[in-house]
Amino acid sequence: MTFRHFDIDGLTAFFNKAVPDDRIRELMRDFGIPDDITEDAGLFCRALAYQFEAFVGSATQEAEDIVLTKYQLLMKYGDDQTEGATVARYPGDKIKVSFGREKRYRVNCYDAFQHTWTIDNAGTVEWRGRRLFLTNSADIKLKVESIYLDVPTLRPGEQIKIATGIEARGKEDTAEYKWIMIDKDGNNCFPEDRSLYITVTVEFQPMTGK
Repeated sequence: MTFRHFDIDGLTAFFNKAVPDDRIRELMRDFGIPDDITEDAGLFCRALAYQFEAFVGSATQEAEDIVLTKYQLLMKYGDDQTEGATVARYPGDKIKVSFGREKRYRVNCYDAFQHTWTIDNAGTVEWRGRRLFLTNSADIKLKVESIYLDVPTLRPGEQIKIATGIEARGKEDTAEYKWIMIDKDGNNCFPEDRSLYITVTVEFQPMTGK
């Protein structure tokens, strides 16, 4: 059974009260967190809450030990739930997307350009066999190199840059490119996420003489 609305905040607050400050480092060692990693009681308690969530949501009597990985991710990215998907297909999965330039492009008719995403695996799930998929290719008038872009195997905490070429055609238009990440079976990994979307406006821009 998967619990999509697990009370991470409530459980974190419970651990913060239940675990004495002078026991934090000892418990961190018990969960495999080396002494050279900065001690942060709040983030450690939050990592424990995510571990408990993984245990409760497991289909078996066991759950993968994710405390070290989750603690490192919390240290690196924080836990801003407004970034990436609010609901993931796989528990612990999270995507963080940034761009080489704007999400919105304004280009001349017949221009060709490249868009690049910088994508972080900001969760605790290894990505294998995933692709980016342009869901609305039949509705847009611009040409893309491919409606599928392979995502290499990416472990938690790793980052990749993925680019696609886009060619404007001779008609003025504004279109939103609705890219999503899918797994090897074609399932949307982040059903509520819109962070991969981009918008392109094509307009006629007359050449200006000197």
